[in-house]
Amino acid sequence: MKKTILIFIALQSILFAGAQKRVPIPMELFFGIKLFQQDINKQLQTTGYLNNDHSLQVTGVGTAIHGYELKLNGKRVQGSGVNLHYSRVLHKNIMLDSLKLCLSGYNVNYVCDWDLFQKNKKFDLLYGFGISLGRIKIKDYESAYFIKKNAFFCPIALLYPRYKIWKLFLGLRTEYFIDLSHYKWKQIKVIDKPLNLNKLNQTGASLFFTISSDF
Repeated sequence: MKKTILIFIALQSILFAGAQKRVPIPMELFFGIKLFQQDINKQLQTTGYLNNDHSLQVTGVGTAIHGYELKLNGKRVQGSGVNLHYSRVLHKNIMLDSLKLCLSGYNVNYVCDWDLFQKNKKFDLLYGFGISLGRIKIKDYESAYFIKKNAFFCPIALLYPRYKIWKLFLGLRTEYFIDLSHYKWKQIKVIDKPLNLNKLNQTGASLFFTISSDF
């Protein structure tokens, strides 16, 4: 967690340093789902979700600079932007080998984007590329006999339409990510019941409803 916080601070400093205009950084709130390309039930060989939902729900907050000049390799890039997001995977209960387990996690995204409709003041269609890192954690639901984590590193592609209503932007943020990590679980804590888990490939896509300010 400490490493992630340090990375978050470093990326945030890059975000502020890259802007050629000193402007307020708007906050963005989002809520949505994360879907893996390979069914997470089959990957973990679960006996089924307790709530019969095959996706992971995600909520988070981000900062962004859109529509301002950035400087890359000494050259100004018009209409580009950068955004940084931190999100949490809401707790998900699963069954595995008659055990009740809980999935949770977090990730940090750093994306550079461009607007296809720069001159339109009401509508943006952003596309971009970046990186995502974080982890999924699994633990014994009832007595915490064990805790395991699965860290990931993913390049991501972004497509993000949004529409301005008064001083707010409403949008649908879609991301596709490719997991380049080793897929293995790392043991954090074990007391009495070690559990062997299959590797988890977190390649997939996410869809978020977003709301951000334009103050």
